[in-house]
Amino acid sequence: MLTFFNATPHPIYIYREEDSLAVPEVRKLILKGGATPILEIPPSGKLLNAVQKNREVTFDVPFLKGGQVFVAVDDYGAIAEDIVVVSALFKSAAAALGLDTSRLANVQDIVYDGINNPPGLRPVGCLSLAVG
Repeated sequence: MLTFFNATPHPIYIYREEDSLAVPEVRKLILKGGATPILEIPPSGKLLNAVQKNREVTFDVPFLKGGQVFVAVDDYGAIAEDIVVVSALFKSAAAALGLDTSRLANVQDIVYDGINNPPGLRPVGCLSLAVG
């Protein structure tokens, strides 16, 4: 069985696809009432961060040239678990720096609570993890 290390500050809840409903008006997947997660990955207590900086060109006004560049990421090589759940930003930074991302995962197909929170949508989980 796979082991998970959650390097984000919040638990990750994974739901079945049939527990969600695509709502075109808000372009989101809404969690159906009564749905329960098939997997919960609690936060590990250790966050992994990426360092980025702007590339700038100045013509009397600063402009971004090429956007952000990644400078470094926290070391994740010593984490023993099979899968390390990180933010999409961290995973992108590791890939841009040429690091091994085969064990890195981020949430995919985020589901929102629109039933218990009608005035606005709040992310409550996902349908899958994107690994590698």
